[in-house]
Amino acid sequence: MPLFSCAGRPPSPLENTRKSHDLVQERIEILEKLEILEILEVLERLKILEWVEVPLRVEVVKIEMSSR
Repeated sequence: MPLFSCAGRPPSPLENTRKSHDLVQERIEILEKLEILEILEVLERLKILEWVEVPLRVEVVKIEMSSR
């Protein structure tokens, strides 16, 4: 009978690194979305968004869909 089961073993350093990398990547994606939304808000306030409205809004949709 083994002393340790596979289910009870601690995660390897490689598994921990992967999880950390995934969390960092997720946070980067969230920050990128927030930056784009902030840029849209500033452009709207400055009344510059009128002539760039469609391309910027399409880009935001692309980023949201790619992160799902």
